[in-house]
Amino acid sequence: GLDDGGIVALRLDEVIPPTASPQAQVADQLSRALAVLAQTRKTEIESGADMGAMGILTVSAAAEREAQVAGAPAGLMASVFALQPGEVTVLTEGTQVAVVRLDSITPAASEGQDVTATKEAIAASLAQSLSRDALALFTQSLVNAAGLQLDQSAVNAVQASFN
Repeated sequence: GLDDGGIVALRLDEVIPPTASPQAQVADQLSRALAVLAQTRKTEIESGADMGAMGILTVSAAAEREAQVAGAPAGLMASVFALQPGEVTVLTEGTQVAVVRLDSITPAASEGQDVTATKEAIAASLAQSLSRDALALFTQSLVNAAGLQLDQSAVNAVQASFN
């Protein structure tokens, strides 16, 4: 009986086994729940909690700006390069949610064969670009001074044949 003296009678007609809801029906709820959990984890980490004790933890070694981390949101590296050491952020992309902390920033190498090759490639590209721009400006000034009109589609066709 009940505490107040009443009586309850129940009859079990059928046991229905639990079934998973279709993902489409719960996707929004799941995304919101993951976002809330990620913000909670972010706050805990900022307060000194150990990230490793929170579940899945991927530690990436030093990485360049163009690097891709397998399984991570596509914008991860761009977001990480905007952080300061020790800063924590939450990245959400579709159904992926990542809590990221930047531990340190390693300065880029300033010497070596790779650095020299990169500097030379940038210098060559810049020289080519300046050369093209100077030639285009000079040519246009000659055309303007002479009062000529060029068939731009013919010029484009000739330039395309050089490439």
